[in-house]
Amino acid sequence: MLTKSAVLAVLAFASAVMAAPQPTLSPVARAAAGKAETFDHVKWGLAHGGAIDIAEKFRGVKPTGTKPVEAPTPTPTAAPDLANREVKERGASQWTISVVNRLGRDIMTMHALGWQASPPIRGNTGQGVLRNGESGSIVVPQGWHGNIPIVESGGIRRFQGDESQIEGSFVQQGGWEYILDINVSYVTGFSVPITCSCDVGVIGGCNKWLWDMGRCPNDNGVGSCKNPERDSRGPANAFFKPCEHAAYTYAYDDEANTGNGICGGDTVTCCVGTDCPRNPRQPW
Repeated sequence: MLTKSAVLAVLAFASAVMAAPQPTLSPVARAAAGKAETFDHVKWGLAHGGAIDIAEKFRGVKPTGTKPVEAPTPTPTAAPDLANREVKERGASQWTISVVNRLGRDIMTMHALGWQASPPIRGNTGQGVLRNGESGSIVVPQGWHGNIPIVESGGIRRFQGDESQIEGSFVQQGGWEYILDINVSYVTGFSVPITCSCDVGVIGGCNKWLWDMGRCPNDNGVGSCKNPERDSRGPANAFFKPCEHAAYTYAYDDEANTGNGICGGDTVTCCVGTDCPRNPRQPW
């Protein structure tokens, strides 16, 4: 029979286990594993002309948080290009967004769902740990938009709103078919390098380890470098400069969104680490 002190010790251990971030689960089991928070402009910032910004403007939804950086409504691309996009997107009722960890260390992921957006239909949308060398995914339906912030796992590291993010949307743009848009944002800060690819190659992001390339202007102490240009029209801060126009390095770094409507198939893979495919748009 267990003593009172032994019972208390068991309960304390169980509580600690439950409180820790849980491992990323298999694609099937992840469905009910976690709940996404709602995307908040104050916490996560906004990449002007990026996937979430475009989704909110075309859908006419009101975001949470304070008023984002003012920007004109995105203008649809010329008709021939949109026609090509329509052919590619037709028949895609859902997309799989995979995250591959090639950082060499464990990472944490989560999902913040866009305002009034359709939620993912599969995948762990709560906070989870993705072990080095592993991959995880969410499956998103038409009407979805949101972000996936990523930070290293372990120690005092945690989500603060200053992390590297994958932004995405799968919405109707200007009355056309549902179009997938993916970009990588360092608007609020940098934690880990990310590049995203599909059947046409790398469509966004930057695989540079900025921590070793310059001095962080504002280390948040929990795994990320805060971006002083989060509400700026540019140029990029010196720390973020090596990724300018490849990932969003300030709010109006519009050239970083090159993944709007160009992917065929039904899968986008976002890779975390310096060994990930290089974006040809990286300055060097």
